[in-house]
Order: sequence, then structure tokens, then C-alpha cells
Amino acid sequence: MDGTDIRFARPYTGDGLSPNKGAQIVQDDQGFMWFGTQYGLNRFDGYKFKVFVHDPRDPKSLSGVFINALFKDRHGTLWVGCDQFLNRFDRETETFTRYAVPSVYNITEDTTGVLWLATPNGLYGLDPATGRIRRFSHDPNDPSSLGSDDVRSSGEDKTGRFWVTNSDGLDEFDRRTGKVKLHVPLRESAKSFYEDRFGVFWIFGNALAVLTEIQTPRLTIRFMNGSHMAVS
Repeated sequence: MDGTDIRFARPYTGDGLSPNKGAQIVQDDQGFMWFGTQYGLNRFDGYKFKVFVHDPRDPKSLSGVFINALFKDRHGTLWVGCDQFLNRFDRETETFTRYAVPSVYNITEDTTGVLWLATPNGLYGLDPATGRIRRFSHDPNDPSSLGSDDVRSSGEDKTGRFWVTNSDGLDEFDRRTGKVKLHVPLRESAKSFYEDRFGVFWIFGNALAVLTEIQTPRLTIRFMNGSHMAVS
């Protein structure tokens, strides 16, 4: 099928877009497109951009410059992780509320409405209703702690089990006790995972691995180079 009728438009900095590349994209409930860049947060209404940046004189501006994560929660609230702290956008006042969680890489929401924040300093759980923040970290003396503080992503699978990727592998995490129920070591750092419709986990990091038989006590990891590793 030839795409001869497909048209592309490329926004430039002259249209109001922040300089340099953008790595995060989210559409909010009003239809605005949001782009996280290395020089601030950009909102596009279909015609022009509005840029939100850090202002050291304004405590209600973005807390930092480099945008690492964008997320829209179930209520339509926009959350922004940057090189300083986590920010919540108030669309009525177009200001930001800051939360003391530094360098957020990734934001997810579980079925209870808690936000889970992946950072290089551990995993944080934030209850937006109360503002309560909990931090979970690696303890070399506790085998049931996270495999590493360098957490890259997290999320629930189809059965409600919660998983955390980090530089040491993939952990099944019990949110109630704050303990790891199952640690899946990997040869390469795990950055993200995706569960397909068959329940197979695709784990991406410095290499690609496939985790199969996840519902059984014995898990099998198949690396894309053809090798296998079993985890009890």
C-alpha cells in the first residue's frame, strides 16, 4: 500500500517548540499534546506551542529543566518527572506542585490509584489523594529487598502482580509488605518490559530477553541470541 496521500508537518523552534529533541509525549483529556524536552515542557494546541520552564524565582514553576517522564493518571492529571523533582500540573492555574522525589525516570499507576515512580535512588510510591510518599530501596543484607536502587520502570501484569525493572534484573514486588517475592536475574540491565496477549514478558535493556512460563514456579528466560536461563 503506497502512502502517497499521507502528509507530514514538522514543527520547528520558530513555531515555539523548545530547542533540541523531545523524548516524552502525552495527550491530555482536553486534546492538548504535551512534549517533554531537554529544555522544558511543551504544550501544542494544534496551532502553536506554549513552553513551561523552570523559573528559580517561582516556586510554582517546573522544578527542573530536563524532562524525563510524562504521565496522565486516571483522573486526567498530568505528572512530570524532571532532573530535579516530580511535578503535578494544575490546568486551572497552569502552575506546578512539586513532590520531593528526585530524578523520576518512569511513572505508572496501579489499580488502587497509587503512582509508582522509578528513580536511580529506588522505587517510590505516591498516593495522590493524601500526598504520602514511600521509598523502597536495595539492602545488601536483605535478599527480599529490591535487586538494585537503579529502578527503571514498574507496572502490573494481567493478573495483578507487580513488577519492577532495575539494573540487576526483574523483581516481582509485593506492594503491601514492600518485599520482593521473586527475583529474576538478567545478564543485562533491565529498563522496561511489556506483557503480550499470551502473558509472555518482553524485557528490554542493553539486550532483549523473553520471560516465559511466568505462572509456574520455574521461569525460563530466552535471550535473543538463542541462549536460555532457568530461574527457580
